[in-house]
Amino acid sequence: MAHKRLALIGWLTLTLLLLIIAVLALLIFGRGARLQAAALEQRLRSMPYYQYERGDILDRQGRPLVNLEESCLVVLPTMLQGREEETAAALSRLLGIGETAARERLEQAAAAPGQPQVLLTGLTAEQIGRIEEAALPGVLALTLAARYDRQHTACQLLGSVQQTSEGGWQGVSGLERQYDSLLSARQDAELRLQVDARGSLSREAELYRPGQTRVPTLCLTLDRDYQQIAEQALAESGLAGSCVILDPQNGDILALASWPLFDPYGWQPAADGAYLQRALQLYPPASTFKTVLAAAALTEGVTPESGRSPSDAPAGETAAPDAGDAVDTGETDNSRTENGETEAPADTTDADGAAGTFVCTGSCTLPDGRTVSCAGGQAHGEVDLSRALALSCNCCFVALGQALGGEELREYCRRLLPEELTVIGLELPEASGCRLEFRAEQAGELANVCLGEDGIGVSPLQEAVLFSVFVNGGRLVTPRLVTAVDDGAGGRRDFPAAVPRQVLEPETAEELRRMLTGVVEDGTGAAARGLWVSAGGKTGSSETGTVWFSGFFPAEQPRLTVTVCLEQGSSGGTEAAAVFRQVADAITLLDGGG
Repeated sequence: MAHKRLALIGWLTLTLLLLIIAVLALLIFGRGARLQAAALEQRLRSMPYYQYERGDILDRQGRPLVNLEESCLVVLPTMLQGREEETAAALSRLLGIGETAARERLEQAAAAPGQPQVLLTGLTAEQIGRIEEAALPGVLALTLAARYDRQHTACQLLGSVQQTSEGGWQGVSGLERQYDSLLSARQDAELRLQVDARGSLSREAELYRPGQTRVPTLCLTLDRDYQQIAEQALAESGLAGSCVILDPQNGDILALASWPLFDPYGWQPAADGAYLQRALQLYPPASTFKTVLAAAALTEGVTPESGRSPSDAPAGETAAPDAGDAVDTGETDNSRTENGETEAPADTTDADGAAGTFVCTGSCTLPDGRTVSCAGGQAHGEVDLSRALALSCNCCFVALGQALGGEELREYCRRLLPEELTVIGLELPEASGCRLEFRAEQAGELANVCLGEDGIGVSPLQEAVLFSVFVNGGRLVTPRLVTAVDDGAGGRRDFPAAVPRQVLEPETAEELRRMLTGVVEDGTGAAARGLWVSAGGKTGSSETGTVWFSGFFPAEQPRLTVTVCLEQGSSGGTEAAAVFRQVADAITLLDGGG
């Protein structure tokens, strides 16, 4: 009996042993790989390869304006707990950034302690070396797609983002805000980093791309090179302002630059007015507005000394330009009449002057004794319309405006400078079109408008559209910024260019192009004459300190229209014309035309 009992116990023991062996084998050979993977997963930290995990914004050649691959400073907040002050001080010393700002960023990162976060983008090779040598816990340099480039290109146009309470990112200004629902839908690659047993981040990262991705894309007409050329020229001018580059044939915006720029990440304090998109602000156009008067005079056949031209003279016919020395400095046509309450200018014409000419004595004497003067009181003598435009003769254009009449001038403003401006793909401020506020029956207010001062305001973008009319055969284009949006999930919408509207006869537009070429060749715009390309255009200098040069190049067959508007300048023929020249020369060399 005892023998049988021992045998039973033996069999039970053996069965239990075999069961244990089977379970161990199952764990080792069956679930071992999964357990090992789970253990590895506990040591991995993932983060988006794209800094804000937002969609792409591309220029007209498909080049990225955001999500540019750069070296970035990455932190793992869980490894910084209790060392934020120490880490902030170290980063300030190593990278030359503000300690307070670094501490604030580290505190923001603590909202998602388990995930690596980008603290700073655009690290230089020297900064990378310092970070690696310091070996700060939870801090390393990685290459990933930073949202904005280190030059802050087109920052006012692109805009910026801020973190939401849920830990995501939303656009708060510019295109980031306008197209936030599109851009925020990205699903794409991520970086995976390994944490060792001591909690230190590995300095090696693996790029992981899921099987399904979604890459929303915003396609612009902007040219990244042109935009950077314009911003560089504005920076070198030393003045706040803007530069617009337009394709005059279809209205595509190739550059919409505003200076100064701002840091979309907020590391650097912004200069006053840096967040303004100055290309869309309204300014007095000064003497650039004389082109509208010239267009009206050519179309209506009006001359300043006699009102309507003789019926047998073809409309738009002018005398040959007078010979004269080139003017090397711009006009300073600060000639607004006081309070806008002036009478029509007294007759200053020479009865013996040739038909279609005006004799400038240097000032227009008004019945109440006040005067409107040309720059420095200079008497230009006998001038036709072409020469008056080249010399920016205030007296001639004030008299021309009186001959046209206020209502006629208002009609041409509405035709060439509409009160409502539309940009395809871009939301505009409420007051973005031409502001025209003057009483047509008041000769003084009309005189001020003729000089582009009180009573009128235009944006640099609208000026670029105006000057496009003079070089594209008299057609008013609609500016376009966006060519297409693609949601990355099969949905796409294209934004075709609008059909231009004929507002001037082609012959009139061609005559104006020739006149504006003369402004650069032998007039107040001489400083806009490039080393590598010919040009035409018009200077403007407002008494508010706003200075302009609007023009085009090459002069003979214009392919680009450029408007430069600077604040607190001395003369459109100096600072603004110099920016135009720099832009025209740089683009000509870039495109192989020099």
